[in-house]
Amino acid sequence: MDSLLKTAIILGTARAEGNTHKLVKCYQAYQAADVFFLSDYAISMFDYEHRNQEDDFINLAKMLLHYDYLIFATPMYWYSMSGQMKVFLTVYPIF
Repeated sequence: MDSLLKTAIILGTARAEGNTHKLVKCYQAYQAADVFFLSDYAISMFDYEHRNQEDDFINLAKMLLHYDYLIFATPMYWYSMSGQMKVFLTVYPIF
């Protein structure tokens, strides 16, 4: 892999030192990657009135556009991703 390619890890977990975060740290030991911990951002759920335009989603999405690879890291809860990851992926289209 080209060393100029940048990787971002979007970490969607409620437990800052849980197993998913430990796995992300193991990955970082072998491959450089920036981690974006979704709990550090205020991201609101989608609403048709667009009252959430001032949350952190747009700024985070714009930062992620500068990466070549995105890794979505989330624990599995009842055969699904975490709530933080669900909200992040379903807020609204970037463009």
